[in-house]
Amino acid sequence: MDCPRILRQPYSTYLFMERCMFGRHAEKDHILDFLMQPSSLSLDVLPIIGAQQIGKRTLVEHVLKEEIVQKHFSCIIRLNNDDLNNLENDSTIKRHNLISFSERCLIVVELQHDADLMAWGRFYSSFSSKINITSKVILSSCMQKVSTLGTTKPLKLKKMRSDEFWNFFRTLSFGSENPYEHQVLLSIAMEMARLAKGDFLCAHIVSRVLRTNFSAQFWSHILDLMIKGERLHFHLFGEHAYDRVRKKREMDRGVPTITVEDMLNKTAVIPSDGNFEVLRWQSPIAPYYSYMGNCVVKKTSQFAPKERCLKRKRKTGL
Repeated sequence: MDCPRILRQPYSTYLFMERCMFGRHAEKDHILDFLMQPSSLSLDVLPIIGAQQIGKRTLVEHVLKEEIVQKHFSCIIRLNNDDLNNLENDSTIKRHNLISFSERCLIVVELQHDADLMAWGRFYSSFSSKINITSKVILSSCMQKVSTLGTTKPLKLKKMRSDEFWNFFRTLSFGSENPYEHQVLLSIAMEMARLAKGDFLCAHIVSRVLRTNFSAQFWSHILDLMIKGERLHFHLFGEHAYDRVRKKREMDRGVPTITVEDMLNKTAVIPSDGNFEVLRWQSPIAPYYSYMGNCVVKKTSQFAPKERCLKRKRKTGL
């Protein structure tokens, strides 16, 4: 099974799992092979395609942290859609050191929307002739059409197998505890993992809450919330909550003080009415993104029952 080797000490296990890349080692080797291969006559481009929040950024970051990559490339440049659309801005060029393209660079580009494809085309037309031929490009996107922009076969990320995800979720949820000493909790956790359907974000959120209280009553309560939430989502949108496209915001745009963990533990101070943002999860590993959610509190209308006048029946004499 394509899983990382886990340290034997029970306490270190979940700490390691919180910060490691789990179940993507074949994909990581694939990217490393691409980066270390001798360059062709044109700029080599590898597309990485996968659904949102499936782990594309995390996978790339773990590749960039490899010593062999850092020694091989003189500079690593990350570009998002805002950068691509503002390349004529001198500050953008200086901030990303785009004038150093004479060196061997690794360029990582995120393409999120159709407009980004046009921006990438403009970037490629403007800078491809200036970029050192030994440089490499990684295109990360959830759009299948990006596959055609590569000079090599795209790397397509899929969800974890159910057995891999269960191993991941179980380790995170029980932390330093031995799961096989808590058979009741183990069965509850299995049902939670089934409901999560391979969603990493859900696994991190739920497991952090579970580790705060190892009582069967508390875990059953969280499971009940997950079941009710799934039913409500199906009723409103006709699909699983974690199958919907979720919007992500960068950390520098402000992180909410209310967390999902606080809401589940009933320790959050929630506004009595209106919209508010919650911090769903903050990644403990690079690139340390924060994932937000929007919530709405609506006051229920209270109707006072109308007073009814009781009619008295007259007794009629015979």
